[in-house]
Amino acid sequence: MSDVINYIENNYQWIFSGAGIAFISFLFMFFFNKKKSVTNNHMSGDSSSDDYFSNIDAHEEMVKISDCPPYQKEQFRENYKGLRVKWEVNYFSAYKKGDNKLRVSSKYKNNYPWINFTVDLNENPIFKVANKGTKFIVIGKIIKTNGGEFYLDTEKVIEVDITPSK
Repeated sequence: MSDVINYIENNYQWIFSGAGIAFISFLFMFFFNKKKSVTNNHMSGDSSSDDYFSNIDAHEEMVKISDCPPYQKEQFRENYKGLRVKWEVNYFSAYKKGDNKLRVSSKYKNNYPWINFTVDLNENPIFKVANKGTKFIVIGKIIKTNGGEFYLDTEKVIEVDITPSK
């Protein structure tokens, strides 16, 4: 212990200078801080679990795309491909797309932009009787953006409200 006190007495100017304080702070952080997980402010959940989604607002992102310089729009749109989202949508229309498949057009939170996805009617029979405006939560990966539309590769659709929103 006396060796530590002697060292401090002989080197107090260096220890309490800016470099010494920075070094001591680094040591303190290195030894005493617990490892903190880094989270991206655009993501929520654990990437290995089913609750990992890009936390983006479809309306705000579509505005960003439309405000983007024309030459950069195509690349900007490409940046959204593969993002996994969980969005509230309102059913608008649908058409058959093969056996038991339905291409659904919906509005993000009953507003712009359009959110388009495909469902299997065997897994989602509610779409046979759903009214225009019915609320759903759609989970999927963005496969394309075009104009004022997002296209999703559907993973799951959750019925929120079977009565149409006005």
